[in-house]
Amino acid sequence: MTPVIFFGEMSLITGNKRTATAIAFTDCKLRIMDKKTFEENLSNDTLFCKKLLETLALRIEETDLNLKRHVQRIMRLSQVFKVYG
Repeated sequence: MTPVIFFGEMSLITGNKRTATAIAFTDCKLRIMDKKTFEENLSNDTLFCKKLLETLALRIEETDLNLKRHVQRIMRLSQVFKVYG
């Protein structure tokens, strides 16, 4: 089965400008989806919803891990340089 990768979906959900950039390193098939089609898929396609939710959940987990790493790094640096507050 061909992997499915989403990008730009946050813009369709929030209405905000797109913030990500994507570059294909191999040949791929690209599907463009407007807001109406996106919302129809949300309403009618459970596999689409499942994949979208999995993608968003993985991104949240990744963001959480990165945040924890940054906080730990800041804590270590503040101890090394005796920075408080």
